[in-house]
Amino acid sequence: SFGKHCKLAKINGEELIVIVDGSIWATKFRFAIPDILKNLNTQPEFKKIKKISYRISMKNNMSGRFKKEKRPKMVLSKENSDLLKSTAKKIKNPKLKKGLEKLAEH
Repeated sequence: SFGKHCKLAKINGEELIVIVDGSIWATKFRFAIPDILKNLNTQPEFKKIKKISYRISMKNNMSGRFKKEKRPKMVLSKENSDLLKSTAKKIKNPKLKKGLEKLAEH
């Protein structure tokens, strides 16, 4: 249910802006926008809404506490690590070279 993870931010002319509490819910919300818009337009007070957009809030369930989203740990194969190291040796830009070397360590 979107109710626990979304809240109305504002209506700006023909646009309804919603705050969503994380990237997972933002993805689900994005796919539901056409149906939400269709249903909203059946209500007289929302008839003028032509667009729905969203912003992602990193607050935990809209309660005010910030959360850190869990992301899968990146696993790099030895072959890919070796490829990054080999590529880094050929790079002249020091920042890019250092970045590739650091990435290869993972």
